Amino acid sequence: MNKRFWGKGFGLALICLTACSLAPHYEAPKVVVSQQFQGRSAWVVAAPSDQEPRGDWWLAFNDAGLNRLEALFKTDNQNFKAALASLESARQQVKASRSLFMPSINANVGASRTRTSQNAPSYNAGRGPFSEDLIANASASYEVDLFGRLTSSFQSIKAQAAAISGDVRSLELTLRVQVAVTYFTIHALDGEAKQLQAHLAVEEKALAQANALYKGGAFARNDLDNISAQYAQLKTQIDENNLHRAQLEHALAVLVGSDPSSFHEPIFALALDHPRVVHGQTLPSTVLQRRPDIAAAERRVKAANAGIGTARAAYLPVFDLNGYLGRESLSQSNWWSEPSLAWSGAAQGGVLLLDAGRRAATVKAAEAGFDNAVAQYRQTVLSAIADVEDQLAARQALLDEQMEAKRHLNAAQSSLKIAQAKYLVGTITNLELVAAEAELTQATTSALDTEARFLAEELNLIRAIGGES
Repeated sequence: MNKRFWGKGFGLALICLTACSLAPHYEAPKVVVSQQFQGRSAWVVAAPSDQEPRGDWWLAFNDAGLNRLEALFKTDNQNFKAALASLESARQQVKASRSLFMPSINANVGASRTRTSQNAPSYNAGRGPFSEDLIANASASYEVDLFGRLTSSFQSIKAQAAAISGDVRSLELTLRVQVAVTYFTIHALDGEAKQLQAHLAVEEKALAQANALYKGGAFARNDLDNISAQYAQLKTQIDENNLHRAQLEHALAVLVGSDPSSFHEPIFALALDHPRVVHGQTLPSTVLQRRPDIAAAERRVKAANAGIGTARAAYLPVFDLNGYLGRESLSQSNWWSEPSLAWSGAAQGGVLLLDAGRRAATVKAAEAGFDNAVAQYRQTVLSAIADVEDQLAARQALLDEQMEAKRHLNAAQSSLKIAQAKYLVGTITNLELVAAEAELTQATTSALDTEARFLAEELNLIRAIGGES
């Protein structure tokens, strides 16, 4: 009898284990876009492949200071640590969901001793007032995934975790780019501060000379006021430069997870011939495949698709297999005897017959969620294409601007050298030397600002193409 029971139960289990999913067949959403970026050839609409290794792209800048900060970011940035913790939580939820495919087993043991009143109606004089009850058993339950409810739920949770993984990569890429942009901007300000201080020294001499000439009656009051105003304006510019640097230094400290009160970024001027690390003519045609935000959006579509299957499965029965095996005895002496053995096995199914439209609403909500995820995915792809286009256009414009800024700087440096030579032989006044110094300050500031903005665009292009130079 026992063999017949378990044989039938095993056969039923094999049939039930052949689960069918009620989720729609999944295909990644298609986005109709141009096959190439403006001014570039061999570009294609790409499928997500953000998990491919891309290396430490910041090393291409060959800057020891930047490398130091990027290393600090990996270990100490708190936003990144929080994102990694969220990702680990999602991965553990996937493991927890996977465990639902396995049987749930419980074990129980117990022992009790009871004294019954000899005056009680239930008192058994033959057994005496004392009795024992010894119990040990194990029970197992298993939900048969006949209609794919568990499978759809697991696939949805797994896809959500994969999407969070893309979010983490996207956050890391964005924050690392912010570290680099802030670093280069700080040192552009250092270069500007150096030139401003040199200009201030010349302005101080000019102001002293103008005051002396004015007291001797050889200088107009209006001209003295103009020089004083220029000097005050230069001092204000230096103060603004110092404030901006301090604020960026504090922001950089937060990005690398350091205390802004004690963090200090060394002072040195940004080089104007920084190496270029992105070569537009050699960008691969599958560049958008590396963008983690596109991958995350596509995985959320997959999760929403599986969610439809989970919602539809609520219409169908849920089947469970249950088993029990144990021993129970009123005495230790016959604990191992055959009469103390107890077991049971059962298969059961249940279905909700009436829910006032709750399941229908749940399915429609899941389908609407899928449509939302598809639209979000398509919007992410279009935004990514626009992002790359913007960075390419800005980068090209700044390349042209850099050339003009360097010509201006070279001309200003040459003019200052000539003015200094004339000043030494007395053919021009200190005021004319100040004008040449002011022109150099403007040219230097423009060149450094253009260099910093170009590097920012270069970094944002790296971010836009998914983190590889």
